[in-house]
Amino acid sequence: MGRLLELASTKKPLIILSAIFSALASVVSFAPYIAIYFAVREILGVWPNIELLDASKVIGYGWLAFGGVVGNIVLYFTALTFSHLAAFGTLYQLKVDFASHLAKLPLGFHVMVGSGKLRKIMDQNIEKIEGFIAHQVPDIVAAFVAPVVMLIILLVVDWRLGLACLVGIVVAFVLQGAMYGNEGAKAMMDKFQKSLEEMNNASVEYIRGI
Repeated sequence: MGRLLELASTKKPLIILSAIFSALASVVSFAPYIAIYFAVREILGVWPNIELLDASKVIGYGWLAFGGVVGNIVLYFTALTFSHLAAFGTLYQLKVDFASHLAKLPLGFHVMVGSGKLRKIMDQNIEKIEGFIAHQVPDIVAAFVAPVVMLIILLVVDWRLGLACLVGIVVAFVLQGAMYGNEGAKAMMDKFQKSLEEMNNASVEYIRGI
């Protein structure tokens, strides 16, 4: 992750803006739930004497929920716009730099490595960076901000619910880290990438031979 962000360092302002808007979208996304909570509390406060209900307050909470939904959509799409601009700019620069570097290498390097591997790097490996910068960066920010906001809300409503939620979040992070952060998973991914390169080399050379 650190290396990918380093490659996109020339587009850092766009990535920062994407992260900010993604965080704001996560915060605003809880507005409908808060509005529903207060609306239900108003209704239960006068039940069964429903005629005593202050309809203007309930309508106001309805507009708050609607505004939260619209605000979340607008802010999230703004975050995606900035992240996509950063991703496409990074991909363009990487491909130009890669092609420029290949042009300076001796012919023996191309013979030894094979055009299939080089083509995979140009067409697939670099393209995969787009998915991370354009989508995963704002999603990662949202994934960290949303639990914090939810935890704060639960602590305000009922501290016991907040503590129960905190335990669940910690357990989830520990289990996910154990699943994807071990050496076995890394070795399997390295083996997969190497096999994919060998398959690309063989298929490209076979087609050219035909």
